[in-house]
Amino acid sequence: MVPWYRYATPYMVDSGPGNANLGAKVFFVWGSFCALSFAFVWAFIYETKGFTLEQVDEIYAKVPHAWKSPGFEPTVKFVEVAEEVVQQQPYEGGRRPTLSEIEASAIRRKSSVGLPDKDEKLAEGEIQ
Repeated sequence: MVPWYRYATPYMVDSGPGNANLGAKVFFVWGSFCALSFAFVWAFIYETKGFTLEQVDEIYAKVPHAWKSPGFEPTVKFVEVAEEVVQQQPYEGGRRPTLSEIEASAIRRKSSVGLPDKDEKLAEGEIQ
């Protein structure tokens, strides 16, 4: 399938019967498409750079809008999930734990060990 813009651009730029004769004003057509594309990406495409698939699943579940995704920090890392899967026994009927159950278990384990939360790290950083 040939992209439509390759077919339409000469007719928008050229003069003569049946042509739009826009010349350099065709910039406003393509510039508006670029602006709309930028707005679409900002509003609907989540920032997932550097995340594992499990973390991408978590960001889609926890962040309601794509423009809020750059500040997202996952609650558990892939290594922690892998450790939880190895440590846990299958549930009744051989059912494996879900990602949310593994996440809750990893958070409980972190809190029992006494690792500081993100807010506690910020408070310590402000004191020093």
